[in-house]
Amino acid sequence: MSAPSLNLSLLPRPVGKRVRTLGHALEQVQGAMRVLQRRCAKGQSVQGLAPEWFHAWCGATINLADLRDSGGPWSAEIEVEDRDWLINTIGDSSTLPLPWAVTLLCLHLPVLRAFWRKELRAHRAELLQRVLPQVWSLDPTPLPHGSVIGGLNLASWHQLPDLLAKGRKFEVLSLEGVRQEVTATGWPNILAQANQQKFLLLEHRHLPGGSSFAASWSANAEGWIDLDQQTF
Repeated sequence: MSAPSLNLSLLPRPVGKRVRTLGHALEQVQGAMRVLQRRCAKGQSVQGLAPEWFHAWCGATINLADLRDSGGPWSAEIEVEDRDWLINTIGDSSTLPLPWAVTLLCLHLPVLRAFWRKELRAHRAELLQRVLPQVWSLDPTPLPHGSVIGGLNLASWHQLPDLLAKGRKFEVLSLEGVRQEVTATGWPNILAQANQQKFLLLEHRHLPGGSSFAASWSANAEGWIDLDQQTF
């Protein structure tokens, strides 16, 4: 709303404290992704995650080793209402860059829960999984009987329009970087395309009545990532 500011008193105290350290937390996510990439490159399974799956969805076409090129942990759009807050985008003011999309895909994978708790510590992993956008790999293969898609509670991707009807908003992002807004009428066509190419599904979440602000971070002389500015 006005000029850049470092006045964290404009935010609820718990939110302001976490915003200040968010850049450092996202730097740790980067480091954990590099660990995951190295292990999968050696053909090692990580907490049951098959290296073949990692290469297919987070593979060589995406430079995970240098997320900073896409904004990295240095900027974010944050929405806040009272003590509740969400991170809408990382590294770009309007869209989530592809390297961060595949990073968040891994961050939210149930099979990697123990990996993230170890690399980030449990409380930080749980916080980031709550406030960061959720991403899914759009695999049209039918789910085993009785299974649901984590975070969506759907037994089939064909049921996604039920969530659209309730006001939830999604977009798909191809691994070539092409974006499409998800609509109920267009969803069957996206599912048909998913048989030939890979898509990530991203959910856009908003707080009722929440206000947004931008925050950015930079590294000091000791290499610590600290808040650089906020724009309200």
